[in-house]
Amino acid sequence: METVFTKILQRVSRVSLYSIVLLMPLFFLNITFEKMELGKYMLFYALTIISFLSYLIRIIILKGVTIRRTHLDIGIIVLWFAFLLSSILSKERFISFFGDFSFMGLSFLGITIMIIFFFLIVQHADSLAEAMKVIYLLLASGALSAVYFIITATKLLNLPEVITWPAFNLAHGTNSLFGVFMIIIFVLSLTLLAIRTKSLALDGFALAVFLLSGAAMLLIGFKVVIMILAAAIFFMLVFFLSHLDWVRRVWGPVVFTLFIAVLLMGIFRVPSFLTANLPLEIALGRGVSWNIARDTITSGVKTFLFGRGSGTFGYAFSEFRPSVMNLNVAWNVRFKQPNSSALGWLADHGVFASLAFLGIVLMLLGSVITVWIRHVVELNKKKKIMSEKIETEKSLYDSPLLYWGLVSAWIVIAVSFFFVYFGALHWMLFWLFSALVASSSIQASKLQPITISLKTTPQYTLIVSFSFIFIFAVIIVASVFVGRFYAAEVLYASSVSQEVDVKIQTLQKALGMNPNHAMMNYNLAEAFLSKAASVSQSGGDINQVYQMVGMAVDAAKKATEISPYNAAMWQNLSRMYENARNIAPDANTWVISSLERALRLEPSNPVLYMSLANARLLGNDYDGAKTDLEKAIELKPDLLVAYVRLAMIEQLSNNLDGAIAAMERGLPYRGLQNAEYLLRTGILYFNRNNTGDYPLSEIAFRRALSLNPNYSDALYALGHLYDITDHKNLALPIFEKVLELNPGNQDVQNRVDSIKKALKPAPQPEPAAEEDSGEPEGE
Repeated sequence: METVFTKILQRVSRVSLYSIVLLMPLFFLNITFEKMELGKYMLFYALTIISFLSYLIRIIILKGVTIRRTHLDIGIIVLWFAFLLSSILSKERFISFFGDFSFMGLSFLGITIMIIFFFLIVQHADSLAEAMKVIYLLLASGALSAVYFIITATKLLNLPEVITWPAFNLAHGTNSLFGVFMIIIFVLSLTLLAIRTKSLALDGFALAVFLLSGAAMLLIGFKVVIMILAAAIFFMLVFFLSHLDWVRRVWGPVVFTLFIAVLLMGIFRVPSFLTANLPLEIALGRGVSWNIARDTITSGVKTFLFGRGSGTFGYAFSEFRPSVMNLNVAWNVRFKQPNSSALGWLADHGVFASLAFLGIVLMLLGSVITVWIRHVVELNKKKKIMSEKIETEKSLYDSPLLYWGLVSAWIVIAVSFFFVYFGALHWMLFWLFSALVASSSIQASKLQPITISLKTTPQYTLIVSFSFIFIFAVIIVASVFVGRFYAAEVLYASSVSQEVDVKIQTLQKALGMNPNHAMMNYNLAEAFLSKAASVSQSGGDINQVYQMVGMAVDAAKKATEISPYNAAMWQNLSRMYENARNIAPDANTWVISSLERALRLEPSNPVLYMSLANARLLGNDYDGAKTDLEKAIELKPDLLVAYVRLAMIEQLSNNLDGAIAAMERGLPYRGLQNAEYLLRTGILYFNRNNTGDYPLSEIAFRRALSLNPNYSDALYALGHLYDITDHKNLALPIFEKVLELNPGNQDVQNRVDSIKKALKPAPQPEPAAEEDSGEPEGE
């Protein structure tokens, strides 16, 4: 029997859910490195757990519960089980179970809480009127989010500097994902506008949200946003045409016109005067994303079925990264996510979970199609009756368009799954609309709820009680762990601006809360190294310097132990060993072994080959260094520094011809557009001094100066060339310009004085006086 306390619990459970919908599009925190997604996930976790605990306590007090079922229940259980197997078999179990707090994605903990959220929405949104409360909150939140974006994108107002505000939007770190959210808000507001109601307040609210979301999407103007919007309007047009008697007459033509306009903008781009000046968003290409996902699942039976585990796409990217990416502008970026959630899901969770997810989508789509067919048939049979009902309708909740508005929003988010990579808000929206659509379809499908009583046999009561206690224990333990991890992230972020001694203490404290954070361990290693440099520069105890360097190496090694399949961690470890060369004779060998391990994980990275070549050079392994440099050039032909290193090796072997040949190989690959590279090439020509080398040297120096007229080194080299080839009149103004760029440089001043002295004409001798002839003067 319901009591005041159980009613309060029910209200707490419901309000917590509604708060998620209202707050997630707007919520962010500046106290961690990941300022957007991490805060949203933590908010979602906290409020869902509060709602679920209130729900469970109410069940215990009432000694029974009635659970509404959906057609998705079995599919969702299979999906959860597939996620569990994928996380257990993951090479990064901690990240797969709890998530990477520096780059939040959907972990096992995340999918579990998402499923709980779905379940709670189904239980609480037991009527269309109740579901619409959720939609009103979402529309209000979307309107505020749109206002913020319009203000920041157009720079209409200066926001107060009390906190650091996100650059453009509050919903996600990328504007394209914010655009997807705006499409959903646009669809829902358009649905409300199209329904015949007598509420001016509701119409005004819906119109305001409609205009704000539309303006936000135009300001974004990204093609992916426009094309998804076109698909959304198309589906709405289909639904409207199937229910014309329920649609306000003006909105049928409006929706059709919108569809044509948006489709044209998708084909020919949004006019530039309508879009804002937004930063370019760099993302992994669709083709590369597909190739990496395909290569991942075909690399073994286990990865085919269960993938590599949640949050591990970055490792798959390193392993299967195509060498053609080295010619891309973002060639040195390690991408942690693919082009879309669908490909990320395939790579991280394998075919089993992907098919389970696809099955959920298809089951829900099947129920929608069934409802749509039934509605069309009923409307055709009872058109006159329905028309008479509409004329006297006072409540909008009887309109079937509300259901189709929810379906349209769900279709938008489901389609987006295959085109963009979801953030926390978008996963919440997927499960929210899946729950609302499934809940709205329950009555049509005549699916009966399950009633569970705790007043049966003692054995049954004992089992149920044990189950509840186990669930409570799991929730509390997981909450404590996640709370500690989040507190560690707060400390981690605060360490950035601290002095090195305080920074070390803060990072050690953070690692006490979350010792499985690889990047935090590496940052501790850098802090130790910074401390060592500080002590060394101040003339401190050399033993303390050695101790700090050793602790830096140990912290970096810990990072590789935590993430042994992360190429970046092995590259970072090699850098720590590089700094230990002065105190450990074998450190260079450790540098080489760390880089070789990194290359096994990321074989197409030319930077790793470059670093390995440098380490081999220090070990006087010239042949090994040349092999590594050639591999780097093979992977990235325009890597000019590799040609410079090859030339240096040839110089060390007194082979100037080989050095020049190495430099000439790089000239077609942007070498002619690099002033420093041209200078080095010109110096080699000058030093060889074969027939015709000086003119080639002059051409190289002058080409470098055409790229950078104030390049002092090139000016000096050209002046020196003119000086020794006895063109001092050409050399003088060049050295004078060098002196102007480097005032007080005594060497240049001496060259100027020397050339001026050489150019100064020799003094002419005075004319000789007439000699006395000794003859007497005439009379």
